[in-house]
Amino acid sequence: MCINPVIDSDFVDAQTVTVNDSFYLFSSSDYSNNGIPYISSHDLVHWRYAGWIDDKEFSNGSMRCVSAVENNGIVYVLFYAISHDRNILYFTNDITRKSWQSLALDTSYNEGSLFFEDGSIYFISTKDNSIIIQELNNDFNSHNNHSTPIITASPNKTISHPKMYHINDWHYILLTEEDDNGYSKQLCGRSMDTFGHYEFRVILDGGIGLHVHGISRASLLETSRGDWYAMLNSRGGAFIDVSMLQPVTWKDGWPIMGDNTTPVESFNVNLKPTHDEDLLFAEEDFSADILSDAWQVLKTSDTTNWSLTDHPGWLRLYSNKKANSIANAECILMHRVNGPMCYALSNMDVSGMKPGQIAGLASFNGKRAALVCVRMNRKGQKKFLWQEYVDGKMNQIYEVPRLITENVIPIGVGIFKDYRVSCGRFKFHPYSEWINFVEYHDLKKDYDTDLIGVRMALFTYTIGDTGGYVDFNDIRIEQTDIKNYI
Repeated sequence: MCINPVIDSDFVDAQTVTVNDSFYLFSSSDYSNNGIPYISSHDLVHWRYAGWIDDKEFSNGSMRCVSAVENNGIVYVLFYAISHDRNILYFTNDITRKSWQSLALDTSYNEGSLFFEDGSIYFISTKDNSIIIQELNNDFNSHNNHSTPIITASPNKTISHPKMYHINDWHYILLTEEDDNGYSKQLCGRSMDTFGHYEFRVILDGGIGLHVHGISRASLLETSRGDWYAMLNSRGGAFIDVSMLQPVTWKDGWPIMGDNTTPVESFNVNLKPTHDEDLLFAEEDFSADILSDAWQVLKTSDTTNWSLTDHPGWLRLYSNKKANSIANAECILMHRVNGPMCYALSNMDVSGMKPGQIAGLASFNGKRAALVCVRMNRKGQKKFLWQEYVDGKMNQIYEVPRLITENVIPIGVGIFKDYRVSCGRFKFHPYSEWINFVEYHDLKKDYDTDLIGVRMALFTYTIGDTGGYVDFNDIRIEQTDIKNYI
């Protein structure tokens, strides 16, 4: 059973492709120094991490996912490296081996899609609010001067994110149309010829639940059983984008999504799952000697400052250099969370902290944060703090008067994708009652400029002595209702 959003987490600018009997989803990446993650599924409902595209030169910066396609057994994923202002093409002929080659291009497309046909390579993009098709050379790096306009947007509308398919006798172009109020719908054009005359119609129009601004960026997917589905994006508040799955019915040669163009919230998917849980948010006990693919190491972090072997069964974070905020902490690891609200919970061993050190859990997207943490003062005393990081500044909201005398304390942070409320919780020892923080705030922002949404972060930094450390274990992410805490 699919219940939308099928992935209620921040896979921004998602592009999905079919490879044999599996589906792979790629998305934009930011703030990471361990590459670009991608996920896979056998039934389009239950997903798990499949690997990383590890490119030390480019993938440790801001990477916008532009296009993902499969052609003749090769998967091509095109990204726009924002800081380099150029496209990077990654490709592999065996995605299960997680071995990728890369090609730096001279182009700088930040949206569009690749299309292969009869030995030719095309790129479908937008220019001056029109959809155009250009033929590329075999090196993907240049194109002829000829470009064919396909459609120009109507007044007060913007068209974007075109993607082309050749199915049976027809060429199809899927695209998003957005009005001045930010509401989007999915259009489809079809023609018998690549550069021919395209007729267009609406194939999906509407929102689902809280996602009232419509759905965009469709990827058409055919299963081994001959059924069709579409994976799309919808604006997800502080999660930026969330993923929606819709059934596709072919009517008179048109791929009609949802229930006759109306998005559906739930439906049965005609595929058998290989596992009955979503492994994107599985519990983590740190029993392995390497981090799972779910963890993203912040690109400002020094990867030598954490260890899975110094305290077996625990993740140890060291604080070896001074910092003045979580944004430039030397050691911070991030993990996606699932909406609409959840709690990330852990046990934290604070016995190795030093004066001036701060450590804990945070809801964090690289630019703003709510922190539930422990700070050791100059006297060696430890206290719980509730802090915010906003507009480049750390703000202390509350300090718990009671001193911490235990070495291991349960701690948690709540993440709510509407981001009007921050929640935190802690215990003085495992058998005491949870103590909750709730903070109402207005952190309104145009999230469309971000490439990652709000995530759970494990962190430590020091404004005093260096060389301290904290240990975490038993990480779990539990969905909950905001009404339980406000």
